[in-house]
Amino acid sequence: MVINKSFCIALCVIIAAGTFVWWYSRPYPPKETLPSQQEANVKKMLKEMQTRCVGRYLIDLPASFSPYRSSQKLEDNNWVANVSMPDDWWKTYITTKRMYYPAFEQFIQRRQKELEEETVSNPLDGPYLKKIWSLPEGLKGIIFERNESFLTPDSTRIIEAYLYTNGVAIKLQKESVNDSTPRYKKDRERRGKETNFIPRDIDNIKKLLSRITGRQEGEIPTMPGSCIADAFIATDRYVQEQEDIHSNYTSDIVRGWMISLNMDNFTKGNDGVLERAKDISRDVSRMHGRIVRNRAFDTNGLHVEEMLLMAPEPSNNQARYSFGLYINEKTAGYKSPGLTMELDNISQIPGFYTQEDSIIYTQEEIMTFWDNITHTIRLRPNAL
Repeated sequence: MVINKSFCIALCVIIAAGTFVWWYSRPYPPKETLPSQQEANVKKMLKEMQTRCVGRYLIDLPASFSPYRSSQKLEDNNWVANVSMPDDWWKTYITTKRMYYPAFEQFIQRRQKELEEETVSNPLDGPYLKKIWSLPEGLKGIIFERNESFLTPDSTRIIEAYLYTNGVAIKLQKESVNDSTPRYKKDRERRGKETNFIPRDIDNIKKLLSRITGRQEGEIPTMPGSCIADAFIATDRYVQEQEDIHSNYTSDIVRGWMISLNMDNFTKGNDGVLERAKDISRDVSRMHGRIVRNRAFDTNGLHVEEMLLMAPEPSNNQARYSFGLYINEKTAGYKSPGLTMELDNISQIPGFYTQEDSIIYTQEEIMTFWDNITHTIRLRPNAL
């Protein structure tokens, strides 16, 4: 049987093309083949996956993982996000807390009393609490305009705003300036203008508050905007808001590990994590560690880069892992928000699980756990 040369060439091309398509469309990375006990461990780690919303992204995490914050007190300023417009001098910081409305009212009353009783080092800077602003009709809360601190001149102001929505207390805080009083006349003459950002900043804070609604952890919004802890921020009408949002998760089942996610839609890096691989490898080798895996892959229409590190714990030589994932690291923008995800062993960090409480997983188990989670990351439909 004589085979035509052109046919052979065409056949080779088809086989090569098929191989290319299979190689680049296969699930990434190839599924780990685990012994039965390890497979059972991973199955337990991944039990009851639930969709979570962070910024404008969605990710599926096991039900055992819940949001973690070092403090739940509003007064501790444990910020979960900050937002700003491109022309803002200062960012607006946001934190949240689930509470009943009577408790919220009592908190506001206590806070107002504290601010009214606060003193200043220079009598010319008094009173400490400059003004109380009401919220737009239909919103529950208050805005305090106050001095920055006991010592600073009163030209530097802090706008401290509170909102109650759907069982969630929202706190916003932003620095501002007002040097319109007579005592700052020389400063104004030197600069050639008056600086009073208060009216504009108060107006922007009110507009921001009107776009925030409380939500449950598993509640996935369907309109454009970003999820923060316990709440949702609808997109601003100018579609320009710069957002920096982060969430941490820990588990009572996968003890000793923390998942951290950070969405940032305005900070562009000069290089990607894979371009930094040589420097990272050098640094981690000094700790007798190594890069376990560093690759790029595509999932759900997103281009992803990852860097998985391992280094021994100095105290006991036990392997400690730190995995990182990066999306749009060099190209972050409003329509292409950057996302960083980390999985870290936190058993050695004071205040977290002790080593005795933590569960020791094999490298294969942790990597399989990581791969199952990272491949669920996607942009939330209608988020942009």
